[in-house]
Amino acid sequence: MAFGRKKQQSSSEISREELTRTQVLNLQELERVAKFERQTSKRPAVLFAIAGILAITMGVFYPNIMMAVDSIGSTPKTSYRVDLSEKYDEQALPVPTDKVVCNLSQYAQADGTDKHTTLELYFQAQKLQTYVKTQAVYPSAGNVAGQTVVQNMFNTYSAYNTLEIKGYKVETTQENNGTKVSITNDLKQLDRTQLTYALVANPFTNVEYELNADQVSLQATLSAAGYICTVVDNQPQQ
Repeated sequence: MAFGRKKQQSSSEISREELTRTQVLNLQELERVAKFERQTSKRPAVLFAIAGILAITMGVFYPNIMMAVDSIGSTPKTSYRVDLSEKYDEQALPVPTDKVVCNLSQYAQADGTDKHTTLELYFQAQKLQTYVKTQAVYPSAGNVAGQTVVQNMFNTYSAYNTLEIKGYKVETTQENNGTKVSITNDLKQLDRTQLTYALVANPFTNVEYELNADQVSLQATLSAAGYICTVVDNQPQQ
C-alpha cells in the first residue's frame, strides 16, 4: 500500500513537472511571437501576453479547481433536508372541520303534532361556517287536528323549494304521513338582503346564526334550549 502511494505521488509530481515545463515552453513561444509583433503592432503583443498569463494561471490552479468541484458534488444534503423539516414543523397546520349534531324532540304539541328538529352545524377552528336545519312534523297519535297542521305546513314550505337565494336552500318533502323541511344555510355565501320578511319572521326559516359564531357558546345555548348535541366526526365537509 505504501509503495502504491509513493508511485502515485511520483506520477503526480512528474505530471506537474511536465505541465510546468510545457507551460514554460509555451510562454517562451508567446514571448517570441510577441517580440515579432512588437515590430509591426503593439496591440497584438499585449493581447498575446495577457492570453499567456491567463493560460499559465489556469494551468497552475486547474488541479485545485477540480478538487473544489469534486468536493461540492460530494457534499451531503442532509442539513438542507433538516432545515426544510424544521421550517415545516413551525407552520400552523389547517384545523379540521368539526360537525356537531343537535337534536330536539317535542311530543303532543298544542297544535296536535310531534316535532323533531335537527341542527347539523359545521365549524372551522370552532367558528360556525354552515348549518342545516331540519324539522320533521307528524300528527300526534289520535289527533285529527294534527293532520291538518302537517298538510298546511307542506303547502307553505314547498313554495320555498324554488327560491333562488345565494347560500340559502329549502327542501320540503312528505314522508310517513308527515312533512319534512330542510334548510341549508351556507353562511360563507349567504346574501341576507335577499331574505324576505316572511322568511325572517318565521323562527324556522329565519337564519338566526351568524358566520363565525363561537362553537362553545352556541352549543351551550342549544343545550339550554333542550337540544342534545354531539360531535359526530372531525372530517371536512364535502
